[in-house]
Amino acid sequence: MSKFEVGFRLCGSAVTAFCCAAFGGVDAWLRALLTVIVIDYLTGVVGAAVQGNLDSRVGYKGICKKIMILCVVAVAVRLDCVIGAGTALRSVAIGFYMANDALSILENAVKIGVPVPQGLVDKLEQMKDNRKEGVKHGTEMEHRKG
Repeated sequence: MSKFEVGFRLCGSAVTAFCCAAFGGVDAWLRALLTVIVIDYLTGVVGAAVQGNLDSRVGYKGICKKIMILCVVAVAVRLDCVIGAGTALRSVAIGFYMANDALSILENAVKIGVPVPQGLVDKLEQMKDNRKEGVKHGTEMEHRKG
């Protein structure tokens, strides 16, 4: 085995160990979340390019949001460990962000003119309204803390 192969495998092992510790393991849930995060970001870039709104600052902000999603999942994993909840909070966090980014992917598809089945569009609108309500509640909670 060459030094490059050894280094590559060592880096891969380190990344896997980090993911296991920080995100509660590299399972189907985490792989699905990472897949949806990447697809959402890429479709956002494509949508912006098609509409002529490509802006590196917006892209940077998008990457920062995706990093924060992973931070929230890591916090949920730690809280699960502290309160002995198994993977309950991790599953809730990952499920929420997967749904949120899946909706964003559909929105991006519609923006660039890709036909989306009407049932998905209807569900998107319904979930978008519900998401706005959740954001309102989150804002109210922030005001209560301060």
